[in-house]
Amino acid sequence: MNMKSIWIILLSLFLYACGGGGGDGSKETSSPSSPSTTLTYQSSNQGRALINVAGLSETTFTIENSSSAQLTITTETSGLAAGFSVTNNQCQGANLATSDTCQITVQYQRDENSQGSITVSGIAQNGNHRTTLDLPVFGIVDPFNNNTEEYSGHIDPTSAFCSVIDPTLVNCHLYKLGQVTSPEQDAWRTGSASYPLAFNAPLIQTYFPDQFLFMTPLVAKHSCSSAEFYFVAQYGSTVSGAIDTNNQEDNVFIKYHPLMANGLTNGVAGNAVNFSGRLNLSTSSGDSFADNITQSAHDSVWSGPSNVAGLQQLLNTNTNTYVTSSYKDSNNGKAVYTVNSLLNKDDLQALLTYLQTNPNPHEIETPADAPDLQEPAFQASVRQYREIIAQHCLTGFN
Repeated sequence: MNMKSIWIILLSLFLYACGGGGGDGSKETSSPSSPSTTLTYQSSNQGRALINVAGLSETTFTIENSSSAQLTITTETSGLAAGFSVTNNQCQGANLATSDTCQITVQYQRDENSQGSITVSGIAQNGNHRTTLDLPVFGIVDPFNNNTEEYSGHIDPTSAFCSVIDPTLVNCHLYKLGQVTSPEQDAWRTGSASYPLAFNAPLIQTYFPDQFLFMTPLVAKHSCSSAEFYFVAQYGSTVSGAIDTNNQEDNVFIKYHPLMANGLTNGVAGNAVNFSGRLNLSTSSGDSFADNITQSAHDSVWSGPSNVAGLQQLLNTNTNTYVTSSYKDSNNGKAVYTVNSLLNKDDLQALLTYLQTNPNPHEIETPADAPDLQEPAFQASVRQYREIIAQHCLTGFN
């Protein structure tokens, strides 16, 4: 073997030992990968804003270690605005193994719009890896926390409008809260008949409108972004006291017509207003409906003869119930959320009496403030309205 061959062999061995040369004899090395350090959370109120009323002023965050490393947890609450307070903090200093959790409870006790955050940090035990998580918190004004305004318009609620329901309902008054409007005089008149609605709001009504269902002692309206939110307390019984499910005149639906037309210059003969969109509704008795709908305000009447069997049943029960609905218009994209609280005669009268002596219904859920309005279905409808606004209007509403 000559000297040149020896040098070639030695060079090949050197390259192999150094990892060079590629080919089948090559070998790649890499530094160990960093473990994934991740924290996730869920909130007990599904991320809604907090409201300073019983049952809605508090939320609990559950923090989970979703990483493969054990983490030591620290919390920083300096990002919380005034009005927020941490009432229970199990996370500060906690050591969480993979999938372990800890909880932080936050309470809000102010009647204003506010927001803030809690920063949660997780440090791996070897100290080389750190992750942070921001927990956003929002607080808003109670949508019932404002003075109501008594209705004054083209119908006289102190006359037979009330007493026809019950002789004891004399000198009753109807109230609005927020951005609610009323029809103009002579609106929605067809011949000698008229629709005696005091407020423009989504109403549970029969195809041939029933006079009793126009009784609305309290209507509230607020808005944020591109959505409107209505609370409509209305009498939940008809003149006859029963719905004939075999009679098309007794078909029952949510009527959005007062929001789409004014019944004076449009929605009348020669100037119909047609609208369509997606309607979703559920009732307190467990019925539901979801479909695309097409409706028309024409000749000063509300068409068509749409029907939801579950709504018919509600008007046949003579008990307090409520309907939660959302409608999104296909033309302008506007969304309308409504809680229709249907009241029997006793609770209708109790609400009328309460509103005359309590101009601000902020504490309508408390037995001390409203002892005669503690019926569970009515209180559930009040809570439902608050929750819907807290879900969609995190930073407040108009």
